[in-house]
Amino acid sequence: GVGDFLLYAPHLEPGRLASVVANARAVVLPVVSDAAGLSAIEALACDTPVLASAVGALPEIVAGGGILVEPHDAPRLAAGLATIWGDEAMHARLVSRARQSDARRRTWRAVADDTRQIYAAAAGSRRRSGSSPTNRVAVRA
Repeated sequence: GVGDFLLYAPHLEPGRLASVVANARAVVLPVVSDAAGLSAIEALACDTPVLASAVGALPEIVAGGGILVEPHDAPRLAAGLATIWGDEAMHARLVSRARQSDARRRTWRAVADDTRQIYAAAAGSRRRSGSSPTNRVAVRA
């Protein structure tokens, strides 16, 4: 059955994880929430397409490098799996798009720079409005 083709691997050491993801036909993320999309970023960095729920940051991260389905939509998830496994041309397009993905080129430095800019903009907005924050966040370069 399908179980012969799937590897459920919630916790793998980093070296093994990279090998498994790089050699996978796809990474499947049927999640109901995902704020950061780190698993999708890791898959795309290995040129591996992603089949994921369209939640949190995943639609922006996955973009054309995978297939998105609504959470809890088992028939569409199954259809996505069938497409990735059965349609060689589509799989090749997804691999190509994963290779060209912005997520693939994303570095932690870029994430930190973006976060710093967002905090600076929020702090500037607060100063202009005259409000006084009750909690402060310090961000240093």
